[in-house]
Amino acid sequence: MKYKKWIKLSEDEQNRRCQSLIVYDDWDLFKTVEQEFISQYGDQEGVGKVFCGLVGTLGPCNGIAVYIKSGKKRTKIPKQFLGFPVIKVYGKVTYR
Repeated sequence: MKYKKWIKLSEDEQNRRCQSLIVYDDWDLFKTVEQEFISQYGDQEGVGKVFCGLVGTLGPCNGIAVYIKSGKKRTKIPKQFLGFPVIKVYGKVTYR
């Protein structure tokens, strides 16, 4: 699905469709949502790496993983963004 079409969907429809997206088929949508999230929330001191794709919770799901830097000010991010659940990840992040 294209980003322009995605943002025209209602919030409820985005929430409903999010988990049926296929990362490999909709990679451009995932990366655009990731960039939009970074542009709106990435300037906070505590926000580290941001990844939109398959994220781990109790099992893999489509979402946005936000790595929170330790020892920084409280970070305010939404629980959902454009229909994608936002998962906060605490602890040491290794960059490859």
